[in-house]
Amino acid sequence: MTDDELSQALKDISPDELHRLIELRKIIDESCDGYHGSLQGIAGAIGILMVGQVYGWRVLRVAVATSTFAKYEKMLGIKLNEYCPERGRLAHRSWGLKLADTVGDFWAAVSGKIPGKRSDKILDASLSVPNSEEVC
Repeated sequence: MTDDELSQALKDISPDELHRLIELRKIIDESCDGYHGSLQGIAGAIGILMVGQVYGWRVLRVAVATSTFAKYEKMLGIKLNEYCPERGRLAHRSWGLKLADTVGDFWAAVSGKIPGKRSDKILDASLSVPNSEEVC
């Protein structure tokens, strides 16, 4: 990015958006500073935080196992639903979220509390991508 492009990009960012970006950077820095373990672990946690910015935390809850979701939140020291939108700008691409929405009770769908349905079946279905435009 050139200096002119950077200057223009900064003009286009609202104060709220700039604050959010600084907050995300702080979370990443603090998580890395305090993390002791394999690089894969913290990379996954940071990746989920960034992907959550685009897809939203509901897509993450459908696409990521509950234990992994909780592990990443612990590594980051945050609750992802406090730092990711509920539904990001690309949430409409999530086949798994569409399936959970059709059930009518999101939390029941992702936690396996719907009689005759198991949450792992929703998760499995969310990973079977019908076309390249839809994900998780």
